[in-house]
Amino acid sequence: MDLDLIKKEIENWIFNYLDIPSAFYNGNKPCPFAAKAWKDKQVKVVMGDKATVRQQVYNWNDSYQLVIVIFDPVNWTNADYWAERYNERIQDKDLYVMVFEPGEEPDDPALNPEDYGQVVDYEYGMAIIQRLDELNKFSRFLESQDYYKNCSEDFMKYVNKRR
Repeated sequence: MDLDLIKKEIENWIFNYLDIPSAFYNGNKPCPFAAKAWKDKQVKVVMGDKATVRQQVYNWNDSYQLVIVIFDPVNWTNADYWAERYNERIQDKDLYVMVFEPGEEPDDPALNPEDYGQVVDYEYGMAIIQRLDELNKFSRFLESQDYYKNCSEDFMKYVNKRR
């Protein structure tokens, strides 16, 4: 896996999907905070696995708003399940790990890698680490904008459980 190419793909995803108003999100951007964080160099992207996630959590210092650990899904299976259990153990740190594994179906039918600028032709996962208080603050704001109107019941259970 080439970290520089993956970073380029993440940048494309941010500016060509996450920062574009979407009918699915009731006219809101899928993630209205991502572009600013990326432009302000508040996103750190590293390659690793669950040990890397633990290291990033242990050494967290708020110099970034978000740390993305890129992982090989062949070498780290069930990352989402691992993150659920790990999040229970780190509640006192006010950090949260959110995992995106290849093959997960997005709620938004408009999410298409070819449309936002896919760069690599192999699968990778992302473990995203951020402050839980900030994540929940932004989530509540978005909820007030009817952001979650079209989201699945399962996704809403996940959001409410996280809070």
